[in-house]
Amino acid sequence: MKVRTVLLAGVAMAIVTSASAQQISVEEIVVTARKRSESLMEIPLTVSAFSSADIEQAGYTTISDLVEAVPGVTYGSFEAEGRGDSASFRGVSTNTGDPTLQNSSKFIDGVYVSGSLFTALLSDLERVEVIKGPQSALYGRATFSGAINYITKKPTNEFEGSISATVAEYDEIELSGTLSGPIVDDRLSIRISGGLLSKGSEYNNVTNGAEMGEDDIYSISSALRFTPSDEFTADLSLSYSDADLGEAPRATTALNNGELSVPLGSVIGGNVDQLDEPGIQSETFRSSLQMNYDMNGYTLTSITGYGEEDTVNQSDGNYDPNKVGFLSFLCNAGPFVGPGCSIFQTVTERRLESKFQEFRISSPEGERLTWIAGASYFDEDFSTARLRNFRQSPSLKTTENLSVYGSMSFEATGQLSVSFDARYQNEDIKVENLDTGVIQEGEFNSFLPRFIVEYTPLEGTLLYASVAKGNKPGTFNSSSPPEFAVVDEETLWTYEVGTKVNALDDILSIQASGYFIDWTNQVFRFNDPDPTIGSYFINAGETEVWGADFSVNAQFNENFSGSFSYSYVDTEFKVFESSNALSILGDADVSGNQTPRTAGNSLYASLEYQAPLTMVGDGYEWFARADLSYRDELFIDELNLETIGPQTLVNLRLGVDTGPARVTLFVDNVTNSDALTTGFRFGRVALVGLPQSRQFGARASYKF
Repeated sequence: MKVRTVLLAGVAMAIVTSASAQQISVEEIVVTARKRSESLMEIPLTVSAFSSADIEQAGYTTISDLVEAVPGVTYGSFEAEGRGDSASFRGVSTNTGDPTLQNSSKFIDGVYVSGSLFTALLSDLERVEVIKGPQSALYGRATFSGAINYITKKPTNEFEGSISATVAEYDEIELSGTLSGPIVDDRLSIRISGGLLSKGSEYNNVTNGAEMGEDDIYSISSALRFTPSDEFTADLSLSYSDADLGEAPRATTALNNGELSVPLGSVIGGNVDQLDEPGIQSETFRSSLQMNYDMNGYTLTSITGYGEEDTVNQSDGNYDPNKVGFLSFLCNAGPFVGPGCSIFQTVTERRLESKFQEFRISSPEGERLTWIAGASYFDEDFSTARLRNFRQSPSLKTTENLSVYGSMSFEATGQLSVSFDARYQNEDIKVENLDTGVIQEGEFNSFLPRFIVEYTPLEGTLLYASVAKGNKPGTFNSSSPPEFAVVDEETLWTYEVGTKVNALDDILSIQASGYFIDWTNQVFRFNDPDPTIGSYFINAGETEVWGADFSVNAQFNENFSGSFSYSYVDTEFKVFESSNALSILGDADVSGNQTPRTAGNSLYASLEYQAPLTMVGDGYEWFARADLSYRDELFIDELNLETIGPQTLVNLRLGVDTGPARVTLFVDNVTNSDALTTGFRFGRVALVGLPQSRQFGARASYKF
C-alpha cells in the first residue's frame, strides 16, 4: 500500500510539473444558464456544457448522441410508435410523448421550443448547455426537472466558412456547410448553413422486407447580425427542417418478468403494407429575433420567437396479432380481417404553433448587488388527431402563459454570496374536442422561487446550497370520466448541495453535487379498463429521489486530456396508482417501485491525445480519442417487472488535423453491444427498440 501511495504521488507530481512548465490548464467554458455570461466553474448549478469543438471532436450529430455523454439524463421515446422526443433528468420521467406534457424543456437562443430537437442538427451550434434541476424561476413553464439550451453560431464580420462530409456503414451520409461574412463592414453580417443526414438500417421488416430505421433529415438556416452602434446588437435567425424518419427498428418479444431480449424468431417490424408511408414525416420552421441594448452598463434585452411543427406518424403497434390474444378475434372478422390485420395500423397528425416574447433588463456586472427583471409571454396551439383505427377525436389545446420574474445576487462578503430568483406565472389552458365542440378551460397560477447560497473558502473553490421549486402546469382530459376531467399541476422541490474546484493549477476542474427531490401530484397516462374511453391523464402519485452527480475534466499536458462523469439516482414511488398494475397484478398500488426509464448508475469517460506529425510537415497533428458510456438496466414501466438491460458503448476516433482541414476515421459501438434501446408494454408482449451494431466510418472537414 505504501509503495502504491508513493507511486501515485509521483505520477501526480509529474503531471503538475509537466503542466506547470507548459502553463497548461483546462479550457474555461462560459455559459448563460442564468441569463448572464458566467464561467461554468463559478455557477452554482449542475451544468454540462459542450462547445462546437467538443461536438466535432466527439462526432455528435443529434441530441440523442450528445446526451450519451451526460450521465443522469436520458433522451428518446416513450411511445408505442417507437419515436419520441422525451428527455428525463435525474429520474423525473414521464410515460407520454405528448410534447406539451414533458418534464423538461428545450431552448434555442433563449426561445422556448415545445416541439422536437431531434431534427435540429448540431453542425452549426456554438454551444449546448444541459442544466440539471428545476429552472422554472428563470425559464418558466415546464422547465420542471432540467433544460437543454442550444446556442447557435452568429454571423461574423470576417468572411469564413466550413464544409464537412461523413460516410459510414449502413448507408449513412452526413453533409454540412456554412458561409459567414459581412454585408456592410462592422454593421451588417450574414450566416447561412445547411445540413443533410441520411441513414439506412441494418434491420429489415419481416413482413415486407423494407428497411427499418431509415432517417432523412434536411435543414437550412440563416442569420443576420445588425450592429448599428457599439451599444446595440440585433440577431435575426430563421431555420427550416424536413425530416422523413422511417419505421422505427423495433421487435416484439415476450414479457418475462426480467431482462427483455430479442431471441431468434422474434417478429421484427410491423404490418405496415396498408400504410402510405410508415414512420414519421415532419416539417419544422423556427424564427427568432434577439435585440440587446447597452445603456451605461445596464442591458435591455428583447427576445421574440415563432415556431411551427407539422408531424404525421404512421405506425403499426401490433406486429403479430396472434400474440395479442385479447384482441386477436378482431383480426378474424369485420373490417380488419385479412393479411396483416390492420387494426393496429394508425395515422396520427399533430401540429404545433407557438409564439414567444421576453423582455428583460440586467444590471451592470461586477457590482456587489446584481439583478435581472423581466417578463415573458408564450402562446401555443397544439392540435392532434388519430385518423385511422382506434380513432381519437381531433382536439385543439391552446396555452397562453404570462409571467414576470426576477433574479438578485448579493455579495455579502468577499467569500459569501446569496441569490434569490422567483417567477410568478399565470397560465390559461383551453382544450376543445373538435368532434363534439365541448370546451374545457381553466387558469393555473404559480409562484416559483429558488434560493442559493455560495461560499468560496479558497480561490478556485466554490461551495453552494440551493432550494428550488419546479412546476408543470395542469391540463384537461377531453375523454375521461368526469372526476378526472381536470389534471392539477405537478410540483417538485429540489434541495441540492455542491462544490466546484479548480485544482492543481487549473489542470483539473471538478464538479460534485448531491440532491433530494420531493415530487408531488405526479401526472401519469392512465389506460382505462373501458376501451370506449381509452387513455387519459391523472395525478397518480408522489415520488422521492435521492442522487449525486460528479464530473472531472483534466488537461494532463498540452497533448493529453480527459474527462469523467458519473450519476447516481435512487427513485421511489411513495404513493402511486397504476392501471397497468390493476389489470396485471390485481392491485393498482405500486408504491415502493422505481420510476421507469431511470438508470441507477451511469457514467461517461473520454481520453484524447494529440501530437505533432513531424514526419509530414509543420502544422500537422495526429489525434486519437476514446469515449465510453455506461448505464444500468432500466425498468420499462412503473410495474418494475421487465427491464432493458445495461448498456456499454465504446467509440474510437483516429485522425489528422492541419488546422483548416481535419480527417477522422471512427468506429462506433466498438464492442458491438446489443443492448436494447427502449421498451414498451403492449398487451401481453413488449415492443423493444433495436440497437445499432458496430459501425465504421470516416469524416472530413475543412474551414476557411
